[in-house]
Amino acid sequence: MNSTVDEIRKQFEPGINNWTYLNAAACGLSPRIAKEASNTWWEDKLNNGSVNFHEWEKYGETTRKKFGRLINATDQEIAYVMNTSQGLNIASNGIDFQKGENIIINTLEFPSNFYPWLALKERGVEIRCVEIDQGRIPVENIESLIDSHTRVISISSVQFRNGFRADLNQIGNLCEEHEIYFVVDAIQSLGVLEMDVKKYNIDMLATSCYKWLLGPDGIGFFYCDKEIQDEITTTNIGWMSTSNPWDFSTDLEFHPSAKKFEPGTPPWAFIYGVDTILDFLYDITIKKIHDHVFDLLDYLIEKLQSLDVEITSSLEEKERSGILTFTVPHQETLAEIYQKNHVRISVRDGIRVSPHIYNTREDIDILVDILKEFIS
Repeated sequence: MNSTVDEIRKQFEPGINNWTYLNAAACGLSPRIAKEASNTWWEDKLNNGSVNFHEWEKYGETTRKKFGRLINATDQEIAYVMNTSQGLNIASNGIDFQKGENIIINTLEFPSNFYPWLALKERGVEIRCVEIDQGRIPVENIESLIDSHTRVISISSVQFRNGFRADLNQIGNLCEEHEIYFVVDAIQSLGVLEMDVKKYNIDMLATSCYKWLLGPDGIGFFYCDKEIQDEITTTNIGWMSTSNPWDFSTDLEFHPSAKKFEPGTPPWAFIYGVDTILDFLYDITIKKIHDHVFDLLDYLIEKLQSLDVEITSSLEEKERSGILTFTVPHQETLAEIYQKNHVRISVRDGIRVSPHIYNTREDIDILVDILKEFIS
């Protein structure tokens, strides 16, 4: 594939023609090749039923390896899930917590990485929330909560409200030092920021594909480090969880890999689409996507600062992500004006802007021109 900006943008038509779409943090646009790949599976299903089921399985294993490459993991450490929430529930329910142990989380989190842990209070597990410092989560604030009863630190690689980027390296080192499970919700970083689960000592990671990974709803991935797979139990059990599903045995013997977390037949049409998207992302490279998105956000920051608009996202280099949030009075009204003008953003702790590889500086100009008129 030709990876010039023009060629890339053609993949996202007609979406980029219908909208000034700056909302990847909510749901990314998907490339046309993903739909075409999913249609390939549908054509096979329509013409042949399940005749080629084992070919679909082989395809799924290839996709599993491609995702593993994205985060520096092996295919044996990757399971298919429906979404990030399912992956985080596998993590929270799979650890053998004892009464009096504690978990460290924070109140900036999206509910998917808060509720599953909060529910453990019923089992006598203490929930410790990190003190937030002006929208930031300092590592020292996390460290201050650690004691000998801490079992888990769970955090999003990037916070959905304001784009704060966690210092996964330092947090991972703390977890390794204190023998704590490190769980990461990576949905707001994969596809725009590089990830290395081994470098960051991440034990478990969950994501969905419909945001920065540009894929469909209803499919995601769960990573579980091979060194702890035997420690993490599962109640998410079905025929595909076993070492040899096609034996149809009545003896329960789990698959000796992260497949033990997969209860049944995965969504083949989605897998075909995601496989093509992963190739698409590798062709462009995550670094180029990162550089492109940050160039657009640098341009937006310059414009906002010239208008004296308050930026609520951290502008520290190591704390930045693909999300930038700014705030103005009556921002709900501004959001309605953006919607009427086919500019797609989200309102979280301000106006949240999240461009991707398909966006241009002209998109930022459209966003800013409407803002100028609104505040004048």
